[in-house]
Amino acid sequence: MKSVSGSVRSASLCSLVLALAGCGGRAEAVDHVLVIGGGSDPSSNALALERNVAYVTGRLAESVESHVFFADGTDPGRDLRTYDARLEVAPARELLSILFGETDGLRARYRDHRVPDVDGPATPAALDAWFDGPGSRLAAGDRLFVYVTGHGDVADDGDDPRNTVMLLWEGDYWTVRDFAARLDRLDPAVPVTVVMVNCYCGGFSDLVYRGGDAANGLAEADRCGFFATTYDRQAAGCSDDPEGPEAEYSLPFFSAIFGRSPKGSTIVGADFDGDGLVGGDEAHAFATTHLDTIDVPVTTAEEFAIRHAGEDAVPWSPGVLESVPAVTRAALTELCLQTGLSVDDGLAATAEERIERQRAETRRLADELDGLLDESDGLMFEIEAAVIRRWPELSGIWHPAVPAILEDDADEIVTAIAGHDDWPAVEELDGRIGVIDERLADAELGLAKLRRVAHLVEYARCAATLAGRDTGDDHRRIVRSERAAIFRPAVPER
Repeated sequence: MKSVSGSVRSASLCSLVLALAGCGGRAEAVDHVLVIGGGSDPSSNALALERNVAYVTGRLAESVESHVFFADGTDPGRDLRTYDARLEVAPARELLSILFGETDGLRARYRDHRVPDVDGPATPAALDAWFDGPGSRLAAGDRLFVYVTGHGDVADDGDDPRNTVMLLWEGDYWTVRDFAARLDRLDPAVPVTVVMVNCYCGGFSDLVYRGGDAANGLAEADRCGFFATTYDRQAAGCSDDPEGPEAEYSLPFFSAIFGRSPKGSTIVGADFDGDGLVGGDEAHAFATTHLDTIDVPVTTAEEFAIRHAGEDAVPWSPGVLESVPAVTRAALTELCLQTGLSVDDGLAATAEERIERQRAETRRLADELDGLLDESDGLMFEIEAAVIRRWPELSGIWHPAVPAILEDDADEIVTAIAGHDDWPAVEELDGRIGVIDERLADAELGLAKLRRVAHLVEYARCAATLAGRDTGDDHRRIVRSERAAIFRPAVPER
């Protein structure tokens, strides 16, 4: 593998190809993209996941070898969920779904996914076959990029909360250490870059270690990664609505790289150093500063420094920023502008004070929302009781009499619910709930941006702490890998 120092970001890098590092090595060196996507079942396999995969793989040059494992693979069964606002639902059925709290999926449609050129299902067996087959043939000069767009969960290992989970098809999953064990099988001369957008994916920053365990030290291979959120937080995204917003980490990340969003908008400001290329570190900074979501994105370098400096981190001062990449400094400056903070001696303390105030506001709004929901639930319980007294069979949706009741008594059901004395109060509460829910979403977004500031402040303190230690060399190695992660679209935009 060519050294990542010096000319790593020069324009001579693999023109019109997605490159994961410098383009040295043997003549037949190949860039590989391994995509792992989809939910764990049809109901969780939302349209947004299919779109993510189609957007990224559709931009790859022909010289890039893609390996796509999505949901049920080539099975023609209906494995993908999409929302259809025009799907007609009888008024009686819709009111009953509201009354019994079963509106999820009411207007869902299911179809087979349309991911092109899929290699197989996103299952442990299929992925192991790739690592034992094509993956085992990767060699020096090749590069591997792994993109995971799906769902995640907290660690199932009570001893290590960072050993989080990426969910796979049919309820299977891999932990951080499961995934690291597969990467450890690869030729150590093959650099690996990972981008993940599932909940709790920050735990997978530990892929830089052998076996995914910090006690083992860094892996022999150069590995780095960019993650939508921390190991202990959920991530945004995964809508089944075709008209839904593009609101998740990987979309601004790849938009920065490709120069255009999935909807065709031109991207400006992602090339932070003005060298004509957008590296993984710059794409991450662009996403971090442009995301209007609850996410607190992290990188392998950031998480490594924070883990190894820990409570010994030096106090904050603007001078510690000299220990982090320029793109990180730029991202912090931009986030401070967005949140009304200043990069001065008091930034760390001020950010924490603002976070505490914002937390208090989100808790207050959450409590107010819970109170309104409880009040609404109480009224709905009375309406539900009246409906069940009239049609006791409706207490069990699979009762054989239910279809006939919905057919013969539809008008009476509508009257029993919408004509109930408490229904106007329910509708009034629903309006108030919507207002508070929007205010809570805005407060959570503000809190997330403040947390991003605090995270980068902590990273700078920890990086400065490591600067004179042996682990400082490891940190700089990861930083170089993140900076060397150069991605290029198939065709330049005009």
